[in-house]
Amino acid sequence: MIRSVFIAVVLSSTPWSALAEEVPAQQRDAGAFDASAFLIPRDQLSTQETAPFMFDGLVLTPEQERWAEYKEAIRSYPTALSSLTDDQQAAERADILRFDWKDIDDSTALEVCLFRVFRSLPEPKLIEDWLRYFEFEVYPFRATNHDTVLRPRLPAFRLSAVWSPDQFYEKTQSYDYSPGWLKNIIPTPYAFIFVVALNENNLVTSTSLSTPVK
Repeated sequence: MIRSVFIAVVLSSTPWSALAEEVPAQQRDAGAFDASAFLIPRDQLSTQETAPFMFDGLVLTPEQERWAEYKEAIRSYPTALSSLTDDQQAAERADILRFDWKDIDDSTALEVCLFRVFRSLPEPKLIEDWLRYFEFEVYPFRATNHDTVLRPRLPAFRLSAVWSPDQFYEKTQSYDYSPGWLKNIIPTPYAFIFVVALNENNLVTSTSLSTPVK
């Protein structure tokens, strides 16, 4: 279960008010959902060796300031397979829709696990479809208009996906975010926003969670 309490830090450069004005992906013609696209051969699942965890466009290493924050999650979830349910551990083709939301310890672990899963998918549209499967309100990838040649750390594309607090609690069973819990002590989030960034080659370079409060 996710036990830590997050105070709001909005990691996306896109303001919530701007996101709210866009048309969610669910209201567009997304086409038929193909569950077989999420059956990934074991040797194609991302690992720390084949696709090291990245933070803010850079591979995170022990020399960097944020390493201490993420090192336990990186070691606990070294592969995409480690974020899936027990019945997938021996599968030759793992179903990455079998994401084990309730077994992931905290926000950093969740970011690491989503990074692993999304780096295992061969195209950005499948990331959007994966999020829709879990009933996120998805605002699809769009160009950021950054000059990624001069500033390669900046993403070329960014997606945002939103859950309500009730949706987050239902999936993770996190008592930190159960309805009404702590509302008289500290501000509680009114949304859980996952942001996924891609480089110009459509490779995931960042996954982050922000929890804005009223």
